[in-house]
Amino acid sequence: MTSSYNNGIVSIFYDYPVANTKAEIVLPAPGSDYCWVIEDILYGFDVAPAAAKTLTIKFGAVSAIVHPVTAFDGKRYNPVGGLRGKSNEAVTITLAADSGGAIGYISAQVKKGHAPA
Repeated sequence: MTSSYNNGIVSIFYDYPVANTKAEIVLPAPGSDYCWVIEDILYGFDVAPAAAKTLTIKFGAVSAIVHPVTAFDGKRYNPVGGLRGKSNEAVTITLAADSGGAIGYISAQVKKGHAPA
């Protein structure tokens, strides 16, 4: 289950599910003329996964970014200027589930911005 915190400027969404379950953040379409801007993502596993996994960022139905995850140490993805989606496009951030008992986690700092022209 995705949880969130909002201070009026940016929102923090996070998911820390049970073992062998994907960690996922789903940001619904923000409305006409708006888009999601991903500023920072922290992700990883509590122990090394049994096999290599991936962090996937999807805008709409398109996988825009795929990062491999092979160790338990935390990773960070923070694109300069933010990663901006298209107008009224949902975003899904997923860390694939491990089959060996590792618990995955993701935390994303995002804001709603005006869609590019």
